[in-house]
Amino acid sequence: MKKVFNVDLDIKKSTSILVGAVQYDNDTSILSITLKDGNKPFDVPDGYDVELVFRRPDRKIFVVNGDIELKEKNKILNFVLDSSMLSIFGIADIEIRISKDDEVLTTGRFALEIRESLLSSGNEVIAMAKVSAIPIEKIKSVFMGVSSGR
Repeated sequence: MKKVFNVDLDIKKSTSILVGAVQYDNDTSILSITLKDGNKPFDVPDGYDVELVFRRPDRKIFVVNGDIELKEKNKILNFVLDSSMLSIFGIADIEIRISKDDEVLTTGRFALEIRESLLSSGNEVIAMAKVSAIPIEKIKSVFMGVSSGR
């Protein structure tokens, strides 16, 4: 069960806001990033490290190592966001760092909107309802009774 955010990120320019992360989601939100240099794919050289630099809305910074996946001749950078990164709702700023030894390249930024979870909003929960599945036989019998005029 994963929510994947696909991002095309230019190494030279910042881009717009992504919407969809939810406060306190844990290890289910993945940023899947394809790097570009203008309109051309940007290839991360072998042996380089990739890190996501994530600044929460409260200005606390997290640095997360990423995985590099080869997909259709392109290298995709994958980063998993945990609940501590998503614990504050608002706009988070993100950039990617590519490094090896003393060499460092930092991409343009993008933003991720983290929306407030309704259950963490501080409002009182009035009721919790348990929902159970209705057997298909019962649904069919009710439907057949309605269609035959009973």
